[in-house]
Amino acid sequence: MKRLLFALLTLALLLAIIAFGIIRYIKPTETLDLQYKELSIGAKVTEMIVKRQFAVELTEADVENIVKKQLAEQPQLSPDMRLTGARVELAGNRLNIAANVRYKNKIPAQVSAVYDLQWQEPNLHIVFRDARIKSISLPRSQFDPQPIDVNLNDLLPKAVAVKDVKFNGEGVHVELKLR
Repeated sequence: MKRLLFALLTLALLLAIIAFGIIRYIKPTETLDLQYKELSIGAKVTEMIVKRQFAVELTEADVENIVKKQLAEQPQLSPDMRLTGARVELAGNRLNIAANVRYKNKIPAQVSAVYDLQWQEPNLHIVFRDARIKSISLPRSQFDPQPIDVNLNDLLPKAVAVKDVKFNGEGVHVELKLR
């Protein structure tokens, strides 16, 4: 009887140590939030006049603010997972997102997700590609990643529309046209 009790206590202690290790492993390494700034159209129009081009460049910070706004509007990623913060990095037509999430509203984790950017007029289409916690790949079913569509025309004055979008290493080049 003593051996059985000892074995059960040892097993319980071992499971507690493993659970603690897993929680510590997936714990976010940086504090992230969903704060964003509205895109300043006035500054972009001034930039357009100075360059004498009917186009604007969206910087990585601009793209981060646009994406964070979309994420903040729908932070519930799945029934069990809620987004609490994000950092966005632009790499050509790819977005690398470091996201802090809470699983079942209790366990914090940091997820690294990769999205592809595609231009499908009139939307900037952001499509999920991969998600990981550290080196562990997450199944798509756990994340339920829906594509994010951002209508860039909604960010512009009514007289102007987006003609074309090109992705480069430093930002997103948006060509404009008159409506």
